Amino acid sequence: MLENLAEKVAGMYQLVLMELKLSLSSEHIDMVIDGERDITLKVCEEVNRKMQQELEKLNLNFSVTVSTFGAFEIFKHPVQYKKNIGRNVFLKLKNGKEIEGVLKKYSDDKMDIEVTERKNKEKGKGKITHKQAYEFSQSDIEFIKVKPSF
Repeated sequence: MLENLAEKVAGMYQLVLMELKLSLSSEHIDMVIDGERDITLKVCEEVNRKMQQELEKLNLNFSVTVSTFGAFEIFKHPVQYKKNIGRNVFLKLKNGKEIEGVLKKYSDDKMDIEVTERKNKEKGKGKITHKQAYEFSQSDIEFIKVKPSF
């Protein structure tokens, strides 16, 4: 019941409930949300207030904490793929291979990753930059996350 309520409240703000932790002993709810747009502190506060209002309507006395999904966490929902198109990502494939590249496209369970490689010139000294696009299915991937760049 509380998970459905949290999903409904998140949906009111075009957000997705990523995680819900419930502590009955301390009467506390932790909500983790994400969406296709960046989520500000103000949005978290609005979701928190709305969740509190909905709980009060049901005569439930829970404290609520609302936070956003970590920027460098492993993707868990399709909305995260769409949100991060154009960003550098790190993939670990189920066959053990690790890939870094730019997430170029995502649809259904397929994605295109553009990998930049430095290769030796065929003639002479030096290297050239070569970009190659690869398509992966969700079933090929163990995990994917944004690669931090500092």
